[in-house]
Amino acid sequence: MSTDASKLDKALDAAYEKISKLNNPEFTSITDKIKYLIHSYRADGNPVGLYEVATETVDFLKSNQEKYSKQITQKLIDDISKATQTEAAPVKKAAAPKKAAAPKKEEAPKKAEAPKKAAAPKKAAVVQDAAATATKAKKETTKKPAAPKAPGKGKK
Repeated sequence: MSTDASKLDKALDAAYEKISKLNNPEFTSITDKIKYLIHSYRADGNPVGLYEVATETVDFLKSNQEKYSKQITQKLIDDISKATQTEAAPVKKAAAPKKAAAPKKEEAPKKAEAPKKAAAPKKAAVVQDAAATATKAKKETTKKPAAPKAPGKGKK
């Protein structure tokens, strides 16, 4: 866990506490989201969710600051804003290793070609099975029914 992400974790935790104390049912969606992402970060150490919810939380706090001026302080908003700005560059660095995955795309066509070769005989076998079934059906329908036995002739 980076120290900048842990600062954001603490700032969002403080925001969660403040918003929860307001006891407004309209705020449950934001508090639930903050709580979930804090726990997620603490479990796996991946701060991406924290940064996403941080911007949403700052917007929320700013929009409600006038109405709840005693509970939502400017310092609280500034703490979250500062924590998100300090980690902005390292988040972009984490995306760089995805470029190394590009050579795997070259291998994909080779793998795709192999099943096509194996699939062709299966189609032919299905066609042959269908032809054989049709031939058997024709033979069964062209058979002459057995002649009925004459009454009275038979074993005594």
